[in-house]
Amino acid sequence: MSSSNRLSLTAAVFVNINIMLGSGIFINSILLAQKAGPLSTLIYPAVGLLILPLIVAFSTLLSHFPGGTFYEFGAHIHPLLGFVSSWGYFIGKLASAALSIHFSMMTVQQLIPLLQVFNTIVLDILVLVLFVLLNMFNVKTGRPIQYFFVALKTLAISIAVGAALALFNVSHFSSVLLPWAALPGTVPFVLFAFAGFEASCSLSKNIENPSKNAPRAILFSYGIVLAIITLYQLCLYGALGEKLGALDKSAFLMPYSYMLDSLFMLHPSIRAALLGAALAGIAMSAFGASYSILYSNVWNLHTLSGYNVVPFSALLRKLNRFYAPVACIIVAGLLEMGYLLGSGGQIAPLQIISATATVLSYTISALAFVAISFNTLHKLRMISVLSLLCCVFFMITSVFNAWAFGVVPYLIFGLALLVGLLMTFSCRKTGREVLEGMQ
Repeated sequence: MSSSNRLSLTAAVFVNINIMLGSGIFINSILLAQKAGPLSTLIYPAVGLLILPLIVAFSTLLSHFPGGTFYEFGAHIHPLLGFVSSWGYFIGKLASAALSIHFSMMTVQQLIPLLQVFNTIVLDILVLVLFVLLNMFNVKTGRPIQYFFVALKTLAISIAVGAALALFNVSHFSSVLLPWAALPGTVPFVLFAFAGFEASCSLSKNIENPSKNAPRAILFSYGIVLAIITLYQLCLYGALGEKLGALDKSAFLMPYSYMLDSLFMLHPSIRAALLGAALAGIAMSAFGASYSILYSNVWNLHTLSGYNVVPFSALLRKLNRFYAPVACIIVAGLLEMGYLLGSGGQIAPLQIISATATVLSYTISALAFVAISFNTLHKLRMISVLSLLCCVFFMITSVFNAWAFGVVPYLIFGLALLVGLLMTFSCRKTGREVLEGMQ
């Protein structure tokens, strides 16, 4: 790829931010208030601190493997682990993209009531087709679209924070009754909101000066998003208190309505304008996340095709004149459509599938970091062990969620992972030949 088609550091940071600041920040506000009450504002920084060793792990891996992806990280231990990490992330992260599209279209239907006569899934698929077509222009259209989405989601968050600060009441934090047993169940949902900083691992081959800029993209985007989502949750609970937790967890727009009603009861035109702007910003925020996931995630499949470990690798490797992997984009679009049709837009199953895939790739990457730190980077041994322990904790919370939400999402992801393994072994006559080819 020519240098003119590569992503700058700023563009890479915006891709990560667009994925992280998607639907999770809005979906989680009520759920966390229900689970943790006044201390819901501490869950984000707590999990953020827990993830910090992983941030160091990915930054180090991207410096150690310039242009490296999930495949190269896992393959450092064994090629098969590289395949599982990259394929698992590719199929699982598309569930998050599907959720973001559905969330955005539900918001658009509230903003434009005329669209409510259409089935939301049908509208989801139309938007998905548009995203697939836009992605075929790759980086040439990618950069301005990323900036556009960040600008609009900033509008929605700014309206919420501004209104909340005007209504902020410290007394809402006076009673702290924390249901500790419920906290593990919130971790996968918080992880869903954070997940996206690792997008640089998918795009690293397309970033200018990847050994330097890819790690920076992770660090900068993670710090920015952690500050924003913590401030958002703090302000909303400070403005609404227990009312926030009393809302139905699917009523993600009600906090905006309550706050704007209180501030502009005598000025309905201002209230309507601000609510409309917030709705548009929320919709675009989710749109941006879905587009960015599709935009970055297709390169995981493209990487696998480069190692000839998936069927039709020659076709998947081909780039069009815009340097876009058309076949990979089509495959990703079809898988995302399958999630939309299969789930009917249900939030929890899609979040769980995405979080499970992310934890799997995180764990394999953390193992690679441990191996590297104990061999060469001795000063980072403790951090590498902490990053692995962090992944173990995430796996434990996943088991907890299987008990709470059922095993169906895990079975779906496991089946998709198994299909990938069967495909890669079918690329050769024997398993031995497959592993030799992967090496």
